[in-house]
Amino acid sequence: MPRKYGRRWVTLSRESGILVTACICVHNGASRLPSVLDCLRGQKGLGDAEWEVVVVDNGSRDNTGDVARATLREFPCRTQVVKEDTLGLSHARRRGASVAGGDVLVYVDDDNLLAPDYLTECMCFFREHPKAGVAGGRAVPLFHGCERPGYWESIRGLLATNEDAGDEDSLKSAAGQYRSVPFGAGMAFRRSVLLDVYGSETIVCSDRKGRNLAASGDLELGCRAVRKGWEAWYCAALSLQHVIPARRLGVGYILRLQRSVGSSHALFQYAVVDGETYPPSVLRALKHVWWFTSNRLREGVRRALLPRTMAERLLRARSIGKLAFLLQLVGMAFRSVLFGRGGGTHSAGSEHKR
Repeated sequence: MPRKYGRRWVTLSRESGILVTACICVHNGASRLPSVLDCLRGQKGLGDAEWEVVVVDNGSRDNTGDVARATLREFPCRTQVVKEDTLGLSHARRRGASVAGGDVLVYVDDDNLLAPDYLTECMCFFREHPKAGVAGGRAVPLFHGCERPGYWESIRGLLATNEDAGDEDSLKSAAGQYRSVPFGAGMAFRRSVLLDVYGSETIVCSDRKGRNLAASGDLELGCRAVRKGWEAWYCAALSLQHVIPARRLGVGYILRLQRSVGSSHALFQYAVVDGETYPPSVLRALKHVWWFTSNRLREGVRRALLPRTMAERLLRARSIGKLAFLLQLVGMAFRSVLFGRGGGTHSAGSEHKR
């Protein structure tokens, strides 16, 4: 039956029960998980039978699974704790989608504190936007044991925050026309879209993998959903707090993260957006290295090699990450030719080829 929520009337009931699944993918997160689950337990606007929580323990070496099970006993809704032994956030997301029961699946990182209406607003948004396949909202930084640094403006996007994203819903990518997608933190999908992507595409971006700061798994999922004819949206009603501990604000960590992001985004651009064969031919790989180095020369080698501001240091770190990926690409190409390794060439972005 219709239920009034905020300023909207939305039909919440359906015959098969669960409307929305909150999926928390976590690696060695026993100390972080309780606060995330406490926020989830306070979700409003949904009946106990209309939502569920799935915790995916991604190769944890601590007692993450035990903490999750103990905390979830107090939840009124359906809960699951499942293991995914293959390390990597993308593998954990796939596992969560495979066991989820909701029409809508919301990915929650182990440092995300959702607003009390987050799940209901997600479900409402998809009901009101039948062409939307993926949506995300506002991520506000919550500094834990530290203060906002002076160079915050240079790094806030890198740390997946967007507190000034705006108070109006906005279309980020039209169906079939990828431009951008929301952050992975609090990212919501129609579950049917996720199952279609996972069932028909080769996922190439592993995303976070233990201490490896690889990224772009969220971009790949969103891009592939858009390529399949779904829209990607920013929903202003969705809000969460992204916990930022002091260790993530250290310059060393920030530059290491930026190098990893540069390398991961280069892979995403190459294999998913551009649809290049992966691994490539030797000639193609060498051409990519040449294009990259010549572009850096045109931008000014001196600024990249002698950085002074944080923004310039981040630019250099991202360039180093991208160059590392391109050199790895060359190595894969040569190994494929000389030793037949890499399983042959295939298209990692099968829907869009040059």
